[in-house]
Amino acid sequence: MRALGHPVSKKVSIIAATVMLNMGQLPWRAHAATIITFDAPGGNYTAPVAINRSGAIAGIVGDTNPPPCYPQKGFVRDPAGTITDFVPGSGAQDDVVTASVNGMNDAGEIAGSFLEVHREADNSCTFVATHGFVRSPAGIFTDFDPPSVPPGTIPNVGGINNTGAVVGYYIDGQVHGFMRDASGQWTVIDPPASTRTIACCINDKGTIAGYFDDNQTGATHGFIRDTQGNFTQFDIPGAVNLNVTGLSKKGGVTGAFYDGTTTHGYTRPSGGPVTIFDAPGAQSTSPYAIFGQTIAGYYFDGVTTRAFIRKRNGGFMTFNVPGADGTAALGITKKGTVTGQYYASGTSHGFVRTR
Repeated sequence: MRALGHPVSKKVSIIAATVMLNMGQLPWRAHAATIITFDAPGGNYTAPVAINRSGAIAGIVGDTNPPPCYPQKGFVRDPAGTITDFVPGSGAQDDVVTASVNGMNDAGEIAGSFLEVHREADNSCTFVATHGFVRSPAGIFTDFDPPSVPPGTIPNVGGINNTGAVVGYYIDGQVHGFMRDASGQWTVIDPPASTRTIACCINDKGTIAGYFDDNQTGATHGFIRDTQGNFTQFDIPGAVNLNVTGLSKKGGVTGAFYDGTTTHGYTRPSGGPVTIFDAPGAQSTSPYAIFGQTIAGYYFDGVTTRAFIRKRNGGFMTFNVPGADGTAALGITKKGTVTGQYYASGTSHGFVRTR
């Protein structure tokens, strides 16, 4: 790990240009906003994926001149804008690590997974293993693998809560969801009659959300698992497929579903019912994160990808980073600060938007 100092950044003040009405609800009043763009030094792309209460941001960064096997690092950007990159794992000297960052809690613990690939003498690449990891705020790594299965059996981490519990999925011939608590205790998360389970999110109460395929029809369903291990299944009428991408502190979820023609967003408060929504003018809508009842995500309008914020009253604000070819909002805080990625000059960059 090394501290890389001040990021390359650009600050622009904007007024959100698009505030629109959706589904008969009141629109969201426009406010002045500030967007700061940044790139992790030494990278050829920067992709933030999470933001915590203090405004720290975590994500991934690609090497500027990657050797064979395409290494990828994680990064954390502190609230002052200083970026530190990191590489999980402690493989052999010739091993190349491709890190994936999937969540960060308010303490600054970062969770993800990493792929180890061995670089051979002829510069070919041989798969070694995939592991999960948790990185402490001090930069100390804890690597983990599913118990009772061969090491490196593809654990994929979905998120981490403020107790340090991590959720995700692993593959041992079948896809299983899992929860690993801060002590290392492992719990398999498989709804009844499931053949593929993706546990995406866990809140501080220990409620877990995700989706699964059943073994009768092969249909995909959403699920909520309470702390007693009880599963609540939910479905969206007309959905051919669905996912779950965000879980609030009170147990509300968001995600997207495909109806055979296009992709729509939905939200379901704790206890239901499901509300379906589309960003104004969207050909497809992809919610990604939720705080309270406010949802951040992105949509495609037929020309470009734009970010959106959907407030609890159903009103939308959409925005694009100035000069961007496309923008995606991927994390949101209680104060409405948003982070995500934008695409410009042929690569991905980071941004943080504050009100």
